[in-house]
Amino acid sequence: MELNDYPRPPRDTGLGIHWAAVVPPGIGLAEVQQKWLPELLAMNIKWVKILHDGGEGLAKLFLAHEIMPIVRIYRHQPNPGRLSSEEQMRVKRFARLGVRYIETNNEPNLKEEWQPGEWEKGDLPRRVVEDWIADAEFVLSQGALPGFPALAPGGHFDDVVFFRQALQHLADRNGSDIFHAGAWIAIHNYFLNHPPDYPYDPVAQNGQPLSDQEKAHFALAPADVKQMNERRRQWRSPGRTLREDSNGFLKYQSYHDMFVDTFGFEVPLLTTEGGAVWGRAQDPRYPKIDETLHETYNLFAFEHMAVAPDYYFCNCPWLIANRRLNSGVRAWENNSWYSDLWAGGQLPIVSAIKDRAPWPVRTPASQGGRTGVITGRATLGQRQAVVVRQGGTYIASTLVGNDEQYRVQGLSPGTYRVEVPGTDVARDGVSVSSDTPARVDLTVPPKLGRIEGIARNGAGTFVNLYARSGGERRAVDRTKVGPDERFVFSSLWAGTYLVEAADFASATLDNVHVEGTKTTQVRLRIPRFTWKATITENSNGPVATQDKASVVQVHVIDRPPTDVRIYPSYWEGVTVRTGSKPEVGPFAAVADYLPAGTFTIEPVGLGVTTQVFLDGRGKAVVKFQQEEIPFADSAIYGRVKGGANHSVILERDQTEVSRMEIGQDESYRFSALEAGTYRVAVPTLGLWGEPVTLDGSKEVQIDFTGSSSNGTEGGTQTKPVAHYLLFGDPSLPGAATRYAIALPHLLRLGATFGYRQDDATQAKRVTIIGDTDAISAEVETQLREAGCTVQRIAGDEYALDAALAELGNT
Repeated sequence: MELNDYPRPPRDTGLGIHWAAVVPPGIGLAEVQQKWLPELLAMNIKWVKILHDGGEGLAKLFLAHEIMPIVRIYRHQPNPGRLSSEEQMRVKRFARLGVRYIETNNEPNLKEEWQPGEWEKGDLPRRVVEDWIADAEFVLSQGALPGFPALAPGGHFDDVVFFRQALQHLADRNGSDIFHAGAWIAIHNYFLNHPPDYPYDPVAQNGQPLSDQEKAHFALAPADVKQMNERRRQWRSPGRTLREDSNGFLKYQSYHDMFVDTFGFEVPLLTTEGGAVWGRAQDPRYPKIDETLHETYNLFAFEHMAVAPDYYFCNCPWLIANRRLNSGVRAWENNSWYSDLWAGGQLPIVSAIKDRAPWPVRTPASQGGRTGVITGRATLGQRQAVVVRQGGTYIASTLVGNDEQYRVQGLSPGTYRVEVPGTDVARDGVSVSSDTPARVDLTVPPKLGRIEGIARNGAGTFVNLYARSGGERRAVDRTKVGPDERFVFSSLWAGTYLVEAADFASATLDNVHVEGTKTTQVRLRIPRFTWKATITENSNGPVATQDKASVVQVHVIDRPPTDVRIYPSYWEGVTVRTGSKPEVGPFAAVADYLPAGTFTIEPVGLGVTTQVFLDGRGKAVVKFQQEEIPFADSAIYGRVKGGANHSVILERDQTEVSRMEIGQDESYRFSALEAGTYRVAVPTLGLWGEPVTLDGSKEVQIDFTGSSSNGTEGGTQTKPVAHYLLFGDPSLPGAATRYAIALPHLLRLGATFGYRQDDATQAKRVTIIGDTDAISAEVETQLREAGCTVQRIAGDEYALDAALAELGNT
């Protein structure tokens, strides 16, 4: 079937509504005809989503008044499963009435739509597809059209990932035949609390702060304004498209694109649930949906149907009524358009739709409808969005292809603005006619941002990159760590990202900022683990007995069933399997009736053993558990003036842990150091460094450039200042930001700080704040020559904040 072959109601407006949330409908047909039908007709509603039980009379009534019913065959926890014989009989009856659009499943990416224990078995998209194919073939055999199940936005199993996998399973099973025969796609494109053009709005793209009008309308307190604006700033993501974040009204476009990418043709998409719902506030960057936003957003969605692509058949937002249709589910009452909760018994959207009527009748482009086209080349714009607006209102969008070409069609004659979200690239006054495509060529600024990283112990592992937006994360890229433990993400738009080692959730860096052409440096530490044995109980006595009744309990924690050998030196012993004694513990194995002696306990394949003594009648409990190996990649190095051939010692917790001879070049280096607090000293020269805290990965340089006459503090005892934090010229870019970040730490530490090199030379210890653009390497050298112990803290504001926080512990 082609799009034109799918049935639509006479004088179709594309406007719809979701009927009651439960079955049965709860009120008689007479009341529907006398009270509710006039409301639907006054709003030009042409599509109504209903549930099957008790819905045959409703469907017949709607069809008689040129309203197209969409029927969901309601089943509690329908997954996995197929239509029963009774449900198949219902499908037949609806088909005989003239109902064409039928749904057989609902939101299978939510756990609550699965029978107990089935969700945990996994392989969900494949199982859903196989059941749906069987049901769809039956629906088609009755002359009706089956809808592929709608997914919940986001969901427990991300809807976009679920849909992509389901499409692939459909393709593998010749699913194109079912769609060619008349199948369609149901969608639940709720707004959440996003504006209609999300993610192409200025808040999502550029972090636009709240306006004075918004602050006043929503009565926001200053603290709320500050928090919301900060989130907007942090989560902005210029260039973000529906491919990365489709959680809004425009989700229907991303589903269409995924389907066409898989099958190469179009099928209808019908919103059978969705819209803006009063009280929703999922995204903290945006205000809660109140009556005003509820009216504005839902009115936009209805007005959009006049300019929507031909494949987008209808919009049936949630929910016309709840208690007034005799539904007892309290949770749905404030979702209802008609309710005693609202002044006048209804939300303002109802009057707004009636006032706008009559709504325009949709005419597909193939039948002489909107045929205007804007096309062109977007240089450097591959995979970016091109958005078309009219009078500031979103009309349409598309993604630029890998060939840098784009095309927006289905436009009415008029004047438009063409823009690339997240950039300053735009063209106003683009005139579109029905005869000739308007050509608009654009040049998109290149993606120049870059993240370079080191993944300690991570050679060969994968690192994922996510863009941060609205408290959610969306996959952007994935790369493999090289043998040198380095990885790179390039060609990034400015924005906020999360970097995560694929198999190590603890190795994560959040709020990584990329701006302009700058390279952001990051460091991940991939944890390493070893198995450790612990004897947690041993009731055996020190002397062996003649009994043969000792018992050994072995627990291999958080490990699938594992064979464990238990043997003495003179006998092959016994092998037991963990998980075989759930009454003792989920990871337990038990060996009993063991004779006296020393036994080795060896979980097979873990590379760890331990020994226990058994007296022939007692019990021993042994636990094997993974323990993280501390990082030992830090180093302390430097030079000791006049120190050649002297010994330099390294102390930790006032205990010497290492000693080495200073080389002829007066240098030394202690490597492979774990996290901890250390101090370096050259006692024969009376030199003692200040304590320094290491994290197991960073390196610190400590130089001794003077000599001490009395053997204290490495010749710096005459300096009047203990510690000085040196900032660069306050007029330089970024200096004010560094100062603002550092100030709370400076006040906490009670440290001396300033901008003058001369003042810094009076300190025993100097911490330079900023990279060599702020304070040159030459200044650093001069401070060392003046007898100062010098440390430099560089990096972005997050690295600076973390380093200063750590500084307080040294």
